[in-house]
Formats: sequence, structure tokens, C-alpha cells
Amino acid sequence: KNKLDLIIIILLSAIAVSIYIPVIKEIFSTSGHHDFQWSPTKIMLENINHYKYMLQGNTEKILMSQYGEYLHGLYIILIPYGLMKWPLAKVCWLATNLFILIYLPLKLSQKFLLSKIETYLVIFFFSCCIVTKVQLITGQQTLFILLFFSMPFLFNSKLSSFLSGISYFKYTIGYSLFFYFLIIKDFKKLLLSIIPAFFGWIIYSVLTRSNLFETIFQPFQLAIEN
Repeated sequence: KNKLDLIIIILLSAIAVSIYIPVIKEIFSTSGHHDFQWSPTKIMLENINHYKYMLQGNTEKILMSQYGEYLHGLYIILIPYGLMKWPLAKVCWLATNLFILIYLPLKLSQKFLLSKIETYLVIFFFSCCIVTKVQLITGQQTLFILLFFSMPFLFNSKLSSFLSGISYFKYTIGYSLFFYFLIIKDFKKLLLSIIPAFFGWIIYSVLTRSNLFETIFQPFQLAIEN
């Protein structure tokens, strides 16, 4: 059985490598990572409110389709990438996503007590499905958000509830977790999960010297505009 497992792992690894060679090439093409929110973060680091900047019709500093319509906290988290040059930021964002690609299915497999070969199969199919490859090529934030979305289901702690609120930054996904806490009436977890979005809003407004009452609505205004 061990020999058979090893053969399966080697074969799947070879398949994964062959699948990912064109993916990596596409990522480092001129159009790769077009949705990675690097340029809005860069603008924020210049003490400019990127929401207001884009709502006024400005696009000169925006790369490709990095439209910046997510909640404020995402751009605070992306500050380390925003401090990098674009080529290096792409490499580091890819490395982050590849880490999540292994870490998340690994933790889920441990949670459900899967065997080693079952765990490897989960990682393989999660990594090689079309949706995942598209996420990597476009540089979307979905894998990153999914990691925090999964936190309260993987760990039972106040910290995991707090970190799960990062999933709200991409509200097209995170809102379902918000309503989940609301439906099960776990108001403690709900309150903890709101904290990251609250502080993201405050810090963003301070960094860009913006009016708090204006910035609170601007992500949604920009999303409608886009």
C-alpha cells in the first residue's frame, strides 16, 4: 500500500507541475495579476484616498482592472506589498497564494482526520481545479479571503473569530459568514468579527486624511460605479 501511495503521489506531482508551468508563465505576462489590489494600496500609501480618486474619474495611477472597490482593511493588510515594486509584489503575492493553497486544504484534512493519501488528493484537486488556476493568474484576493472565512470552522477561539472578520473585506464573499453568525445567534463571534473592518476603516481614513463619514460609504459607491 505504501508503494502504491508513493506512486500515486509522484504521478500527481508530475501532473501538477505540468499544469502549473503555463499558469506561472501567464502570471508573469504583462496581463498577469491584473486584479491584485496593488495600485490602490500604492495610492493609499501616498496619503491619497483611492476611492475618492477613482470616483472623480481618475485612472492614471490604476493598473489594469485593479479597481479598488473592497473594504478599507484590505488595503491596510496589503501595505507590505504596496511598499514593493510591482514585479516583486507579484512574486510575493503569488507565494502567499501558493502557501494558502497548501495550508488550507491541509488544515481541513486534519480537521476531518483524513489519511495522508486522502490529504494529498484533496490538495491536488484543490490546487489544480480551473477556478483556483484562474484565481492565481488574475491575482484575485479570493484564496486569501477564503483562508480567513474558514477560521471559525477550523479553530475554536476568540482569535479565529476576530480574524474571520478579514473575510468581510471582500464583502461579495464575507457577508455570508456575517449572516451565519447572525442566524445561529452567536453574537460574541459576530461582534469580534466586525472589529477588523472597523479598525480598517479608521486606519484608512487617518492615513488618507479623509472624513470618516465619507469613507464609510465609498467602497460601495465605487463598487456600484465599477
